[in-house]
Amino acid sequence: MKTRTLLWLAALQLGLIAWVHNPLALGDRREAPWLADFSVEAITVADREGTARRLERRDSAWWALPEGLPADEAKLEGLLNRLNALAPNPPLATSTAAAKRFAVEAEGTFERRVTLTAGTAQHTFFLGQSQGPRHSALRWAEGAEIYRVPLTPADWPLALEDWLDRSLLAVPEAEQGTLTLGARMLSDADDAGAVATLRQRLAALRVSRLATEDEDAEAEALAPLTVDTPAGETLTLRLARLGAEESPTGYVLTSSARPESFYLAPYQGRPLRDALAALESTPSP
Repeated sequence: MKTRTLLWLAALQLGLIAWVHNPLALGDRREAPWLADFSVEAITVADREGTARRLERRDSAWWALPEGLPADEAKLEGLLNRLNALAPNPPLATSTAAAKRFAVEAEGTFERRVTLTAGTAQHTFFLGQSQGPRHSALRWAEGAEIYRVPLTPADWPLALEDWLDRSLLAVPEAEQGTLTLGARMLSDADDAGAVATLRQRLAALRVSRLATEDEDAEAEALAPLTVDTPAGETLTLRLARLGAEESPTGYVLTSSARPESFYLAPYQGRPLRDALAALESTPSP
């Protein structure tokens, strides 16, 4: 009888240890951050209307799906760092009625449903009503506790442009070899300052979003620019203007490295257009 009691106590102790260290028992952890030792590999963000955005880490890089475009890694890593710092605090409430009041219900009222995935493991939380500047109510799907956390629905947008790596068409100067503008190969005999400026503009390229079909069709193409890389590849960039030459409403940029067309706001496209124009107006040596 004594042996049976000892075995039962040992089993109970092991069960308690497993429960305390169970990464799924998020709402019951009291000291460690909720996501300690949970390496997020994918994020799915949704609103209550069913609109969703998925972000996945593949080969150490983040991608926005379903478009399959590079995501802003600095933004994502900063957000994950904030998530990893979250830890339990005294809950605001725990009742079913409170979940509706704070807009963190699983069905019906919530601002964002965020699912974090690592392998086969998942954690889901709901973000709801504002709880002061840059704070919202949060409830983990596994528990009833509602917490005040330093996150807001604005941190979890759904539009592609809010996650897009805007530098995805930039060409670092270290990867720029010979430049050819139209049929003219730029050389040391050209205006060195103008060529240097063009290289800087290529390295600093930023896009706003994907171009629409109408923008793609309406844009007036300018002279193409090709870049021979040190690796022996040739990259072709084509800039096109939207609107009148004296007051463009934006630009459309395509790259031979990607199948899509991208929209550049006037302030993004004008520096590249001016750098190209400076060389177009310079006589060939």
